[in-house]
Amino acid sequence: FNQSSEMDTLEITISENNPYYTVVDEFILTKDGKELIYCFRTAKELTVPDGVETIIARAFASNRSEKVIFNEELLEIGESAFTNCTNLTEIILPDSLQRLGLEAFYNCSSLLSVHIGANLSSSYVPTAYFGVNLRTITLSEKNPYTGKTFVQNKKNGVNVCLLPLRNVVGDYIV
Repeated sequence: FNQSSEMDTLEITISENNPYYTVVDEFILTKDGKELIYCFRTAKELTVPDGVETIIARAFASNRSEKVIFNEELLEIGESAFTNCTNLTEIILPDSLQRLGLEAFYNCSSLLSVHIGANLSSSYVPTAYFGVNLRTITLSEKNPYTGKTFVQNKKNGVNVCLLPLRNVVGDYIV
């Protein structure tokens, strides 16, 4: 699926007897509610349901929502999960998040602000924000990284580039 104007009014029903999937609000989830498979509606603001631990690859791809609110149980955002979400302006990654997939926010051209939670530690972080116009990056006070144009691990000194190498605009707050 890709988001289109027809998708905004789409209703999806999954039988209660389906052993694998269920629908909660505008989301298709695994039956146990731990994986978000797909968001089938656009709204100005969307809230990931409580209990979701993983947003799978491309679950929000091309969605036109401006803001997505994550729950504090979220552990992983899959590869390209938000690719081409061109209206998305701000992301606040929860402290619970441990893995951010390759190109998770690829080509989110309106994305200006990202807050990185305390437990994010992924080798894919450098490529998560290609094609964005970030102006502000903030880190949780509990996050072990610090820096200005890159994030440096306080414990071992390893540098991890968080910023896109192109379209860098404005000042960054870290």
